Amino acid sequence: MSATLLDAVFEAHPLAAKATDNRGFLPLHYVAANDAATAEVVLVVLEAYEAAASRADHYGQLPLHWRCTSASDDERSVRLLSDSHPAAATQPDRHGCRPLHTLCKNPHVDDASLGEVLRLAPSAAAMRDNQGCLPLHHLCRNPSVTAALLEVLLEAHGVGHAAVDNAGHTPMHLLVRSMPEASDTWTPLLRRAEASGGAGALGGAAGGAPGGTPSKPGGGAMPIMLAADGAVSGILGKVKGMLRTGDVLETRPEDRGLLLFTSSMSAVKVTAQDCKAAHRLLEALLLDFEVRDVFVSLETSNQLRRLHAAHLASLPAEAKVAAAPAAASAVASAEGWTKKSPLPPLPQLYANGQRIGGYEELTRFDDDGELGALLEQYKRGADGTRADSTRDCELCAGKRFVICSECSGSRKGRRVFANGTLSNAFLKCSHCNENGLQPCPECSTASAGRSAKLSASEMAETVIESVAPPRFLPG
Repeated sequence: MSATLLDAVFEAHPLAAKATDNRGFLPLHYVAANDAATAEVVLVVLEAYEAAASRADHYGQLPLHWRCTSASDDERSVRLLSDSHPAAATQPDRHGCRPLHTLCKNPHVDDASLGEVLRLAPSAAAMRDNQGCLPLHHLCRNPSVTAALLEVLLEAHGVGHAAVDNAGHTPMHLLVRSMPEASDTWTPLLRRAEASGGAGALGGAAGGAPGGTPSKPGGGAMPIMLAADGAVSGILGKVKGMLRTGDVLETRPEDRGLLLFTSSMSAVKVTAQDCKAAHRLLEALLLDFEVRDVFVSLETSNQLRRLHAAHLASLPAEAKVAAAPAAASAVASAEGWTKKSPLPPLPQLYANGQRIGGYEELTRFDDDGELGALLEQYKRGADGTRADSTRDCELCAGKRFVICSECSGSRKGRRVFANGTLSNAFLKCSHCNENGLQPCPECSTASAGRSAKLSASEMAETVIESVAPPRFLPG
């Protein structure tokens, strides 16, 4: 690509630098994404239209985003784009990705490029995308990840090793999955985890006297694994503990609180009776709980499937088969659930995403006097009121759903035009679910109020779940 030729083109056609295609791409977007484009070429395009550095395409991506997807090792172009638009380094695209997120997904990422983008905005290392991922999460997914690259990001955001994305993954989850055999790559995360855990022994073994032995929290020796160069590559049992970190650090927003999953369908009398009895039992204990009806919402039933799969995955192999012989083979892990996975017997009670039990277990706990103590934190106030509950909602009577106001439950949207005339076909209503219901506006407002009461640290760990953008180059 010739800078001289481009300069001649823009001199002959000055408006060419401002022209966009149907995806919102300017010439600068194409140049930034081009692996062969040098800083001189980028400078020519910027001189023709400097404001292009601040123009986002239809995907919300700036030219700096696209430069971070290229295989170019010319950091000067990164500086040119950031100097023309200083806010570019922290500006998210429509999926919440900053240029640093994009660079960490790039298989051509290296120490120099990562250091340059971090220099522009060190705070970007602590920013999350719409999946709740830090740049560190994306780097751990990258097959080109190295221990040196991890050290650069951890230096910028020291507690990133413990961050959990919307799927409950810590960076260690993703790193072990992408690099299962390269245990030496795990060293930076293991060191940070050990240091933050208060043990401190891992740092001593790695940087102190050779052959040092970390100690267990309860005393005694903890065997370590050393790489050929003497660096600590792992601790026996440490990775297993890291993989379970997500269960402790974060609970999904929709899983928080005491949730009783029931069904309002009365075709199976035993299930209907058990659901009502479990509801009465929790009411008698003055617990602040929320009823989730799997019959009225597919989203609720899928939530129960996911929680049930996570519960099965946490069980030993023998207990997993005993707990659900039919589902054990279909749901082998917390991520193995599908929309076709079987539902567990109803009712089911979950507290902050952790299973308490079905009706038989609840009654057994109650008979032993353990249920009230187990759920003590979910007791109502002294006056017996439930300030943040939907139970007394006058609009939906605690069902959390009402008949769609747009289609009156018919699930029919606008009529389809065919050959310039209205046909008998209808579009699907976009305001309701598969049963013609929509979330109760009163209860949704109450839920928003509960979310507003979360602490700043909790809100920082919680972002809207979104699908990752497809990675492609323009042109």
